[in-house]
Amino acid sequence: MHLERVEIVGFRGINRLSLMLEQNNVLIGENAWGKSSLLDALTLLLSPEFDLYHFVREDFWFPPGDIQGREHHLHIILTFRENEPGRHRVRRYRPLSSCWVPCDDGYQRVFYRLEGELADDDSVMTLRSFIDGEGKALELDDIDELARHLVRLMPVLRLRDGPLYATDPQRHRSALAADRNYRSPA
Repeated sequence: MHLERVEIVGFRGINRLSLMLEQNNVLIGENAWGKSSLLDALTLLLSPEFDLYHFVREDFWFPPGDIQGREHHLHIILTFRENEPGRHRVRRYRPLSSCWVPCDDGYQRVFYRLEGELADDDSVMTLRSFIDGEGKALELDDIDELARHLVRLMPVLRLRDGPLYATDPQRHRSALAADRNYRSPA
């Protein structure tokens, strides 16, 4: 399984983005294109920490120089695709069996949607759902547990050039565990 597509509307420095991905990607672009915001979104939403991320006021996009124009809604849709048709049936993906959506190209996909709502009192509500190919929420029992399982399968670890990241044993253990999980045969 790999992250095939990222759709972002109204998150930090990104007003609107739809990006198709391969299994290996390189992001190159000019300043203010949104590379850091894209990496922030992936790092926060697919962090291997137990607690799922909840949006905060600062996550909502606003036009440059116009903080009063801050958006009150944001959404992010992460689309995961099995690497080969039928791979969604392997043991490690079984907990997500109710999330897989068959698509016209013969592949199964998981569509994970996160939405944020900013209220007038600056409180923020975060909503999670797994959706079908038309954007309708799937009726599921424990969305948070399914999201945690998805993150365990597809964690995003952001490596930085700093002494804190190089010497933090917990980050090192998390990176090793994620690498073992990714490389282990299904």
